[in-house]
Amino acid sequence: MTRRKALTSAVATGAAVLAGSALPAAEASGGRLKQGVSYWTYQKWFTLDELCKEAVRIGLKGMDLVTPDQYATVQKYGLVPSMTSGTAPNTIPIGLNRLENHERVLASLKNDITLAAEAKVPNVITFSGNRGGMPDAEGMENCATGLNKIKAYAEEKGVTVNLELLNSKVNHHDYMADHSAWS
Repeated sequence: MTRRKALTSAVATGAAVLAGSALPAAEASGGRLKQGVSYWTYQKWFTLDELCKEAVRIGLKGMDLVTPDQYATVQKYGLVPSMTSGTAPNTIPIGLNRLENHERVLASLKNDITLAAEAKVPNVITFSGNRGGMPDAEGMENCATGLNKIKAYAEEKGVTVNLELLNSKVNHHDYMADHSAWS
């Protein structure tokens, strides 16, 4: 079996499980679980409209990591765009851990917060950035400085800024916020 066939099989199995009887049990218990899905993990196989229809069918409530141009589509199906991936290009390696990035990252975050608030999207995402040899303590301090600069604006708009923890060993080599001390 090739990797491609194995991946396709795994995705099909996962989709079958999601579409199966596991989720209606949550609904039967009063619908306390409010689960969502991230579009990027399925965009190779589904259009956004197709995924939204399926998400509603199986009882999901939200769609993570959608961009402002996708909010209306997600909301059209009664789903919440629960976390925006924002408007900036991929900023995972370039984040708040370096003071020289603050102006760029904070301007992008402010724009993302504004658009999220207008569309009632509750969360925006940001990143620490890559280590590049920087000690964690310095990176944490710089991230805290940056987050403190945007905190009042986010609170005023009713949007939560989330600094994402990522796996630096496999998927995002050298990413700084890669362990629980960052949470």
